[in-house]
Amino acid sequence: MSDVWMALCSEAYRERVEAALCTVVGDARIRYAPSAHDLRTWVQESKRPVGVVIGPLEGAMSAANTAAAMAKDGMAASVVLMVSSGSDALRQRMLQAGVSSVVDLSTAEQKSMPDLDEPALSGDDVPTMLWALAPKPLVDVARLPRVERAWHADDAVTREDDQEEQTKLIAMPANASLVTRDLVNGQASAPVPRAPRERDKPEDPAAPIIVLASGRGGVGKTALVATMAVAAHKWGLRVAMCDLDLWFGNLYSCFGLSGPADLAPSSPEELRDRDWLSCGKRVANGLDLWGPCEVPEYAETVYPHVAELLGQLSRSYDVVLVDTSVSFTDAVAQCVQQCDRLVLTVDTREGSGAAQSRLAALAVRLGVARTRIVRLANRCGVRGRGEPLINRADIGLETARTIRVLDGGSEVSDCLAEGRVEELFDLGSRFAESAAHVMAQLLSELGRLPNTPEARLALETKRERSRWGFGRKREAM
Repeated sequence: MSDVWMALCSEAYRERVEAALCTVVGDARIRYAPSAHDLRTWVQESKRPVGVVIGPLEGAMSAANTAAAMAKDGMAASVVLMVSSGSDALRQRMLQAGVSSVVDLSTAEQKSMPDLDEPALSGDDVPTMLWALAPKPLVDVARLPRVERAWHADDAVTREDDQEEQTKLIAMPANASLVTRDLVNGQASAPVPRAPRERDKPEDPAAPIIVLASGRGGVGKTALVATMAVAAHKWGLRVAMCDLDLWFGNLYSCFGLSGPADLAPSSPEELRDRDWLSCGKRVANGLDLWGPCEVPEYAETVYPHVAELLGQLSRSYDVVLVDTSVSFTDAVAQCVQQCDRLVLTVDTREGSGAAQSRLAALAVRLGVARTRIVRLANRCGVRGRGEPLINRADIGLETARTIRVLDGGSEVSDCLAEGRVEELFDLGSRFAESAAHVMAQLLSELGRLPNTPEARLALETKRERSRWGFGRKREAM
């Protein structure tokens, strides 16, 4: 292991982390990062191999998910997860996510993982990660297992002539400048052909794909996708939204568009070598939408090409947000297998927890690593009353934590119905603030949170639960 280490952990645990690390590697130099974004940048810019220590972390950020994201990047010589108390199930999940070792601080005993050169991928919980992205000093690409449906595998493990390019170190994409609305007479322009953005460096990684899914309808996925997209856009990111409720999705209506960004082809021949970027509709400069199908009967013709669509979007934007249908179609299954974060969304209605559990188990059977699953409780009260019992450690949810989004009241449905989702931020909606906080948490775990004051504020914002039972009222102007 490396004698140079970079760490992300809560300040209260630093002495214990240093003591535990010294028992493993002897004299180690440690540099503490203030955020996951800074840690990822430091590792990327280091001119020598470095080790990474993640956790323990206090607050909403998951140390397990952050460690899994760093391992997937493949830029660190070793990734060590430190926990205040661990379990064999957690260690197994971390092994499959590519983490080098797990240290239980309660016993100060390291549980080492097998050699990363021969990852033990077996069973129905194989993570959908691209092993070829690890740097050459760690992994012999020729010995890696071939993953049929890996993360953006269309330009990765299937082309031998690109293997040298695949194993380069990953660099952070440059943050775009803050952009403004680009509407014509109150509506977005017609479909806008878009060419893939110029990479700042050839080895720039593809953008993370964040998928919101649920086991029942009406939980607010569409509202969350629209609001989270606007939040990320305000931070200067180029955002692609994809509505994979290909039959009857209505994400476009949240932005006042007159119709969907139709994905259905005019003829079967059109699907061959199709430029999916030209099918999108522009909401604003740097905020674009794809889907659903204008004629629902043609939805099934798009199913086989969803992976290709998401691959093109992830190579041309900074983040991709996907809204899904309740029916678990082939299109939904493909995007779930390809995603970097699967956000299982429930609300406060009875039965939401059971639907979430079945969906999580299905995702695991499809090969989604448990460290990529997050559960989101939508429309929560400020005092947390009436929330479903969704914190059970069911199959697929052993390492998942719960994020809460507060109920925004009638102003949310009013703004969405009128196509003015961005006004929720102007109104100071607690729903919009909560959705922005969720977006910031997910991007921070993935090391993609932009270094802007607005983004950092959204990550740090926490709403205190009200002590009294009176709602907040606005003054009449």
